[in-house]
Amino acid sequence: MRIGDFERKDGNFEARKISETNIYDLADRFNTVEDEKGDKIKIEIEQNPSSIIVEQWNEDGTIVAVELIGNEITLPSKEGYYIYEVIVEWNEGKINYVFDINIK
Repeated sequence: MRIGDFERKDGNFEARKISETNIYDLADRFNTVEDEKGDKIKIEIEQNPSSIIVEQWNEDGTIVAVELIGNEITLPSKEGYYIYEVIVEWNEGKINYVFDINIK
């Protein structure tokens, strides 16, 4: 996954990176995954985050929330190109990851 935005707060230390690149450019920098309709992908994040939200960006510009069950998402049953944004939060901050998939 490619890192988009992030922020971290720890005591007096604070860091933040707001990406000047849009999600489509971030996805272009990722080697597109080729996968099958309905397959599952495991999302593994270290350091026990407090929440993980997954959003699917569709070719028509719509964005839908994707249910994460047991750290896995189920890929669409329709062929096409999809971008996924994974928003991960900890008490100390958050980070956004981006990856893209071509469903055959």
